[in-house]
Amino acid sequence: MKAGATPGVGSRNGARTQEGALVYVGSEDGTLHAVEAGTGDRLWAVEGVAETAPTVVDGTVYVGSGSGSVHALDAATGETYWTFNGASGRVTSPTVVYGSVFVGTRDESLYALDAATGEQQWAYATSMEHLSPIYSAPNVADGGVYFGTHHSTSNSWYPSTVHALDARSGDERWVFDEPEEPVDASPVAADGTVYAASLDQTLYAIDADSGAERWRFDEPSDDGFNGAPVVVDDTVYARSWGTNLHALDASTGSRRWTFSELPEPSDAAPTVVDGVAYVDQYAVDTTTGEPEWQFETAAEDFSTPTVFRGTVYVGATDGRLYAVDTGAGSIEWTYDTGSEIRAAPTVARDSAGGHSRGSRVALGTVGHHHGWAGAEPTSAETETATAVPTTVQSADDGSRSTDRGVDAVGSDGGPNVLWLAPAALGLVGLGGAAWALRRRSGDDGGGLEDGSGGDRPSHSEARETTRRTETRTRPAGREPERTGGPPTCPDCGGRNDQNARFCQHCGAGLPIRCPSCGSRLTGDEAFCPACGDPVQ
Repeated sequence: MKAGATPGVGSRNGARTQEGALVYVGSEDGTLHAVEAGTGDRLWAVEGVAETAPTVVDGTVYVGSGSGSVHALDAATGETYWTFNGASGRVTSPTVVYGSVFVGTRDESLYALDAATGEQQWAYATSMEHLSPIYSAPNVADGGVYFGTHHSTSNSWYPSTVHALDARSGDERWVFDEPEEPVDASPVAADGTVYAASLDQTLYAIDADSGAERWRFDEPSDDGFNGAPVVVDDTVYARSWGTNLHALDASTGSRRWTFSELPEPSDAAPTVVDGVAYVDQYAVDTTTGEPEWQFETAAEDFSTPTVFRGTVYVGATDGRLYAVDTGAGSIEWTYDTGSEIRAAPTVARDSAGGHSRGSRVALGTVGHHHGWAGAEPTSAETETATAVPTTVQSADDGSRSTDRGVDAVGSDGGPNVLWLAPAALGLVGLGGAAWALRRRSGDDGGGLEDGSGGDRPSHSEARETTRRTETRTRPAGREPERTGGPPTCPDCGGRNDQNARFCQHCGAGLPIRCPSCGSRLTGDEAFCPACGDPVQ
């Protein structure tokens, strides 16, 4: 057993059920760790790159540091592809959607970077009266970017804001200014509503198109909200800064139940899979709000967890990454990083061409990538016997609605690939040539005011926002494979019907093909690279 791992004590054979999958986690000392999901054995560790939750897309790990840099590393080896040094202070967890990396920063700016090179595509400055850093990871959905601000001086918190931008251009769509205190939690956009939690003890539901308030929920214990809300079906799950986990009606904000046994204040978000909410060391039944189990540990504070193939992966301030069986709550293994873990771990099914999987990505919380369609993680994510849903929301006629997909951000000013919305789940887990159609706009951010942020690190002076150091460029994607045969599952190898979107053997998402020539597509194209025909 390699350094950092301890023997598993769970009832399952993790090495068999998690074969090939890797867990990536950043620790507070800035080290990014890659460990085997089934055993906890370390594959590699790179220092000085990671203090945020990582996101894996097409075999590349994207992660932010505490010094204002964003890094892209090879998921298999930890080798650096590029580093962006244009920001100041801690950056948020990255969100990677259709060739762009979106990060918020302590310098009050939201950046869009080219995922292949790290070059800045655009920057948006919040430009408020007092210091307004961005501590919440941006949420990208339906062509919009949503994030909150931490509006403050050295000794006071001020009314703060939620912003909506155009993902392609960075243009401002609207600003919601009702929160009386900072919005440090990541907003989540679902079914035309943006859910944003604030330290002013309120969870806000905001119309995604207009920015108008739909409803608000006031925390009854007067505790602020500092963790990202989670939306599954018609329920919003929100964890307060205190000891409460609330389940709310997504359309009205009315409370369904409250679980009040959480031991410590935390800014970790819950994660919900197959009718169970996982938060701290608890598993809570989402129907009743009653605990199912609690795993025992001396740790007092936990990260946002992610669930993959029947295992909960969660970091803690004792420096350990825990792998916990979802059924029994038994600890399968722990990995000791030697430093506190506050950022969420992520799981990739494989390092070569792999994408982030698991509940955190499927639910669109913290950081996610272009395969997110807002659906509850089941089947391929958790290896249950249920069918993979196309979305969460049920239509009036009993069919499954498809209005929660993510729009493709156009490349080089091209059109958005709107047809991807109903099929976005088919993108999960795909590699391929996601780098072929990449926009390279060059809007630079302007100078920023100096200030300080209370107990946060001090704000640095204005500086050029486009400076970066590129170590190595991401290799170009492969040409699409010309084939007219039935799609082969990238996970289990099974062959499927020509028009299948999900594997008929294991439920995983299947590759998209050109309707004219049958070439495999990444979902990023408006026109087929092989034959030139439109793919809409």
